[in-house]
Amino acid sequence: MMVCGHPACRCTSDVGIERNGRNYCSEHCAQQEGDDPLAPCPCGHAGCSAAAGGAAG
Repeated sequence: MMVCGHPACRCTSDVGIERNGRNYCSEHCAQQEGDDPLAPCPCGHAGCSAAAGGAAG
């Protein structure tokens, strides 16, 4: 199972964008990981636990 390369992202689906040998779930994650890897996950995907603030549901 692939996981998005952004350190704050937990997406495991639609991880189909490759940048510099790493896989990402969105262009947002790919871009921000290069600009500011310590920032919160920017993808906004419903299945991303980071987007839900870590809350289940």
